[in-house]
Order: sequence, then C-alpha cells, then structure tokens
Amino acid sequence: MFDKCEAIKLVRQLGINHDSSKFAFMSALKSDSKMVQSAAMYEMISAPEGFEDQEDRVTFTRILSRNLEAHSEEDEFKAQQLHTIARRGEVVDSYTRGIIEKHLFSRNPAVRLAALAAIKTVYGGPDPSCTERLIRMLKDKEAKVREQAVRTLEVCAAWGGNETLATALLTCLQDSDSGVRRAATDVIVKAAAERPTSIAKAVLRRTLEREGGEGKRTLPVTVQLALGVLDEAGPADAASPPSHVGRNSLPATKTIESQSMRGIE
Repeated sequence: MFDKCEAIKLVRQLGINHDSSKFAFMSALKSDSKMVQSAAMYEMISAPEGFEDQEDRVTFTRILSRNLEAHSEEDEFKAQQLHTIARRGEVVDSYTRGIIEKHLFSRNPAVRLAALAAIKTVYGGPDPSCTERLIRMLKDKEAKVREQAVRTLEVCAAWGGNETLATALLTCLQDSDSGVRRAATDVIVKAAAERPTSIAKAVLRRTLEREGGEGKRTLPVTVQLALGVLDEAGPADAASPPSHVGRNSLPATKTIESQSMRGIE
C-alpha cells in the first residue's frame, strides 16, 4: 500500500497532464484503499497546473462524486474529496451537484465547509434550488459555516423576486459573528452595485420598504449607499441609481468598496 502511495508521488512529477499521471490518478481514485485515494487527491490538489483537457476534468470530477456517494461515513475523508472537486473540478452536471449539495447538511462542519467551497468554485452561476439550501445554511450553528454560506451566495444566488433571500442577507448584517456581518455586507454591496438596474438592488430595497424602512438606520453605511437609502424620506425607484452615489457604475463601486469595513463591527 505504501509503495502505491509513493508511486503516485513520483508519477506526479511527470506533470498532471502526462498520460501516465492521469492513468495513475484515475486508478488510485478507483482503489478500494482510502489511503491510496487520499494520496492521489493530495497530489492532485498540490499540482500547480490543472487539467488541460475539459474531458479529463469532467471525468475526474465524476469519479470523485461517485466516491462521495459510496462512502457513508461522515469524516475528514469526505471533506478532502470535496476540496479536490473544488480544486480540480469543472462546472458540474446535475448528478454531481446533487451529491455535493447533499453534503451541505452533513453532521461534520468540516464537510459542510468543504461542500460550500466546492459549490462556490464549480457552480457556473445563479441556481434557484441551491439558493434555497444556502438560505437554510445561514442559520447554521457554526459561524464559519454561516460566513462561507453567505460568500457562496455571491456566486449562485438567484435574485429574481427572491425576497426570502433579501431578508436572510439583511438579517445576517445583525449576526453575532463579525465575519458573517462582513460577508453579508460585501455580498449585498457587490450585488447592488453591479449595474444601475440590478435585480438584487430592487429586491433588497423592496424588502426594506415592505418592513417599513425601520431597518435602514441599522444598516452599515456602505450598504445604505449601495441601496441608495441613505437619508431618504420615502420609497424611490429601485431601478434608478442614487444621485449621491453617481451614475457612473465604476466610480460608484470604488466609492462603496472603499468603505466596506465601516459599520459592520
């Protein structure tokens, strides 16, 4: 067994894209030995280069996904598999998505964090079903998991008319953990500042107005600027950029981001 692990280390020196390396990694990942699988994953993560061929990336991601499904125990081995998918995976198919998302609710916080890292890395854009799962994770008992869930929403949040998402993120601004508050501020500001007619901005503003605007005074200044509610006396057209932020989107974004640390501690 030790010899197989050492062989994987040696073959990786040929380069991850060498035919011998790919064959060795594939054989090791299909091994019945967790030690051999683990050695292969470590070498794949450590390789400075990635797979050049898209088909290779898809193949290895599918093998790792099957391994995740095959092992029922909740342990660090699953976290390593998920981290390898995040490091070496391609934008994934529905089969792999389902397996990754299932691990969002593992009993092991390390596995939950690894599943979030995989989603953030390999998901290609907004995903309504994943958004719903991530909203549930914003109530996780572990602060690090809540923070990572917020930052993962930056990648796959489906904003269209989703006031539940807006409410959840605005609630995170009051989280007991400063890392969660900072993450929520960053995600809201970026989503609102992407373009003058941002859907996220409209949904967030509508959510605030529905709640009577009482929460405006407790928002970080950077969030108030991004949403255009600073010193406002009433509802405004969410599709129009606030005059005090500016209609030029790039300067506005820079102004907002330069204040991203205010009011979140």
